[in-house]
Amino acid sequence: KFFFRAVHRREPTAEQSGDRLLTANEVAETLGVTKRWVQRRARRLPFARRLSAHAVRYSEYGLKRWMANRQMRVA
Repeated sequence: KFFFRAVHRREPTAEQSGDRLLTANEVAETLGVTKRWVQRRARRLPFARRLSAHAVRYSEYGLKRWMANRQMRVA
């Protein structure tokens, strides 16, 4: 039983980790781009979370990590 739990451990959900799920508008404001830009790139953005066929939210923690990683590469 212990082995099964250790191997099949899942990522904590947004509520468990204290992460907040943002809307496309909130992400667009943070990045200084349009809502449409965010929505069109949702499949390519690593912090996008698909909740259903038409509902996408964005991990605040993931967005911050992505932004920090992009800044390091540019510098």
